[in-house]
Amino acid sequence: MSRLAKFLLPPLILIAAVVAARGLVAGRQPLQTRAEPPLPPLVETRLLGEGGVELQLYSEGTVQTKEKVQLTADISGRVIWLSPRFLVGEVVEADEPLLRIDPTNYQLALAQAQLALRDAELSLADARTRFSRSSAHPQLRRAEAQVEAATAQLAKARQDLERTELRSPLRAVVDRKQVSLGQHVNAAAVLGELLATSAVEIPLPLSADELQLLGDRPGQPVTLSARAGSRQLQWPARISRLRRQLDPQTRVAYAIAEVHDPYGFDKGFDSEDADARAMPLRIGQFVQAEIGAVVLPDAQRIPNSALFDDRYVYTVDADNRLRRREVRLLRHERDSAVISNGLAAGERLVLSRLELMTDGMAVRIAGSGN
Repeated sequence: MSRLAKFLLPPLILIAAVVAARGLVAGRQPLQTRAEPPLPPLVETRLLGEGGVELQLYSEGTVQTKEKVQLTADISGRVIWLSPRFLVGEVVEADEPLLRIDPTNYQLALAQAQLALRDAELSLADARTRFSRSSAHPQLRRAEAQVEAATAQLAKARQDLERTELRSPLRAVVDRKQVSLGQHVNAAAVLGELLATSAVEIPLPLSADELQLLGDRPGQPVTLSARAGSRQLQWPARISRLRRQLDPQTRVAYAIAEVHDPYGFDKGFDSEDADARAMPLRIGQFVQAEIGAVVLPDAQRIPNSALFDDRYVYTVDADNRLRRREVRLLRHERDSAVISNGLAAGERLVLSRLELMTDGMAVRIAGSGN
């Protein structure tokens, strides 16, 4: 019996286990499944404050004279003297003699005009004696006309003699010299060109958008700078005017910065201005310009990542949904953009860029715990 039980017991146990397992499987409750909704994407936002942006406009240009004078000969003759300061690059003072033309012929013309006036005056005196009873006598009127003509001729002779010496009309830098000693010059011949030093102008190129930001506000402060060796020199200036036309080649506009007395001739310099006195703002110098802050009261400065196609942004409403907002781009900066028209204080601006962004899409705000 023990040997029989040894052989029958294991199969009986296995059969009982299979029957029990089938009973458990048949009697189990079905599993309840539930689909979890996908989480909305996470975005970073920034709460917008009150509008107001200060912009610095940057440009560069070359110093130009505000006034240019051409020296021309009013009379003809041979040049007999040239000023040693009448050289290209030299500064000449106002009313300083620059050259002289041989006055011999004009001195003779003056003497002849004086003699002609004396003869005319004698003829007039004689006519008045003979025709004193008839003030409208033709010979008396002719004698009076001769005196007037001789007087005018004398004035012209004196003027021509004065014009044998050519003087500088203003303090200026000699830009061109087109005459030499002993040269015969004709009337209206160009002898040189002077650049006034009383004031200089710097045309500063600006884009159409920058010109619109600057507005029609002459007097805007400008800081001009240039490097001289290891030193960075600066000069104060102001916008004097805006050119109304665009450059036909570059399609840019120009704001004109003006500096008075760039060489420091008309004012003394204290110790703080010693560098500027030693290094004046020279005509032809290339300078960088920083135009004073332009305040835009309704503008916002936002990161470049928040601007899409340079024309719209996304905000998050109270229900955590994206809202597309059209904006106007005013200016691109290195890491940010200045925009207007479309945003208000208190709105949440989306800084993140998602693969898919649509108006009304649900999102989660980073750091809000949702």
